[in-house]
Amino acid sequence: MLIGVDARELEGKPHGVGRVVSNILRQWAIDGRGHRFILYFRNQIPGLDFLRQPHFETKLTRAPGPLDRGRIWEQAVLPLQIKKDRVDVLLSPCYTIPLFADCPAVVMIYDISFQTRPETYPFLNGMLWRWLARWSVRLARKVIVCSDFTADEILSNYGQRHKHKLSRAYLGIEEKFKPDHNEESKNRLASRFGIAAPFFLFVGTLFERRNVPLIVRAFRKLTLKHPDCLLVVVGSNTREFGGETARLKNLLRKCQIEDKVRRFDYLPEDDLQAFLRSAVGLVYPSTYEGFGLPMVEAMASGTPAIISSAPTLTEVSDGAAYVADPLTEDALCSAMTALLEDPKVRDEFVRKGLERAQKLDWGQTASAVLSAIEEVSAIKP
Repeated sequence: MLIGVDARELEGKPHGVGRVVSNILRQWAIDGRGHRFILYFRNQIPGLDFLRQPHFETKLTRAPGPLDRGRIWEQAVLPLQIKKDRVDVLLSPCYTIPLFADCPAVVMIYDISFQTRPETYPFLNGMLWRWLARWSVRLARKVIVCSDFTADEILSNYGQRHKHKLSRAYLGIEEKFKPDHNEESKNRLASRFGIAAPFFLFVGTLFERRNVPLIVRAFRKLTLKHPDCLLVVVGSNTREFGGETARLKNLLRKCQIEDKVRRFDYLPEDDLQAFLRSAVGLVYPSTYEGFGLPMVEAMASGTPAIISSAPTLTEVSDGAAYVADPLTEDALCSAMTALLEDPKVRDEFVRKGLERAQKLDWGQTASAVLSAIEEVSAIKP
């Protein structure tokens, strides 16, 4: 079978979906079950070793100016190319499919915040997302989700008639996310960034729902008792949500803790791993997620995660994370204080986190996605 993959999310510096695509393709590079794959790119083909497999073909599909925009390219340019290549099934790993594709499509949807929380999206952008996602669910032969919560939301918002299309595949954790038993990561942070004090960590795009301002206010309270402690924030805005960084900077000035907060828009993988292994805890009080990769990557690294009671986070962590409930400044500060002051509490969440992380494997994820594609191929139109 010839499988097409919209691989644009691998371009540039992959975040979220890009990391999902990367890990699935890495697994298929090892075992593609005899299938061939065409990976479609819009601007550049990344120089990633696993893309050089004989059963992988990479194709740069450029478009003239007006068509060289993300969703326009997806809807107008990609369908023509996959028709020309005679693709059997297309995998669209980023929420939407080309609505006029000439072959069956499988779509991966991680959450539908644009549908359930429209007020958090710019009006026109949110309207486009909602329209494309609704039609993608209708037209796709399979819809792959990464949590039961997202599956329930899709059925509630788009109709129970799509239940037969849904397939859940939990995301995995890369082997490189593992505990540091020899202090190498802490030494790296001290030499490269001058960070030797205990610190709490946030990792993720600065969406409003992730409550970074709440983290800052809770951390300010923590510093009254632990003035040597630091907060590290790794993440930036997307183009659609451009104001969170400015709001964060203003809040840090207002709270007068700019000297205690280290900010990074983006970190290379080696540095990110060092931060995840060395933190007292990851603070991830998001009120809405599709899965929560930073949470499970922290747990795999031997660092406990402090989370909200958001359904997906509690589902995926399965009792292995510290739940701050109710989600208030005081509750978050108390959770951070407990991890900082009580080694028994922290060690218990480290143990639970490592046990949970061992059950999340990219090989299983990639196998489930490929099985869904094979099932679609076997369905007669």
